[in-house]
Amino acid sequence: VVKPPAGQKTAPPRPKADAIFNKIHYVYNQPQGQPTTGVMEVVKPPAGQKTAPPRPKAGGIFNKIHNVYKEPTLGDITQHRPVLLIVAMVSRYADALTWSTGQLSQTHGPVALKSPVYDFVETEYYQKTMGDDLKKQFVAFERLVSPEAIVASKINSNQLEIQFADQKDHPEQRPVNLDPGYISEAKLVLATTKDRDHRLYIADGIFAEVTLHYRSKAWCSSRWTYPDYQRTDFQEFFTQCRLHLRDSYRNISRS
Repeated sequence: VVKPPAGQKTAPPRPKADAIFNKIHYVYNQPQGQPTTGVMEVVKPPAGQKTAPPRPKAGGIFNKIHNVYKEPTLGDITQHRPVLLIVAMVSRYADALTWSTGQLSQTHGPVALKSPVYDFVETEYYQKTMGDDLKKQFVAFERLVSPEAIVASKINSNQLEIQFADQKDHPEQRPVNLDPGYISEAKLVLATTKDRDHRLYIADGIFAEVTLHYRSKAWCSSRWTYPDYQRTDFQEFFTQCRLHLRDSYRNISRS
């Protein structure tokens, strides 16, 4: 029996089940090819026959009703598992990458994984404010965080960019670029201040973008995925991060 929620007099409507009941009504009320009467009736056996003929079609429909009514009406609300915080660092200066890693560690804790320093050649978008011969490096942190922590991380990384530009005597307007995000078992998400059709607003002026998703043991891109994030060497590092995350989950479950 479908019981209404506490304080509600009637049970919520079940449109899918109603449609199935209509089918049952049709099957059981259509004697010998005649149209239904519009009322649910008992199926009586023909004269001289002790039992009514079988109705195999209706049996299948009753199974469908069972499936509809045994489904929960609401999904359980649970806490998201913690994720692996990563930050992409871009600069033409080696000291900027070193300085940024140290500053980020003061906020986020020890570094668990550090990628090689890659040549960042997929776009010229940053050259006007950052110069030529740009390099890119990723760091991932040991301490797992909740997904929404990328909001505070993005705000902090923007402040670090300004701090480095003020402290160092570099001619570029933006001598370092820091882009935080996170890796879960299912995806790589980046934080951004720019709104687009594929980004969701999180809080405090920060949006989130699923840049890559993990399927069939491989990273998969979308139409908006940045070209460099489609590189094999980048994705090899992301796989290392994902494996580290899974190891962290196992260690947590044992403790």
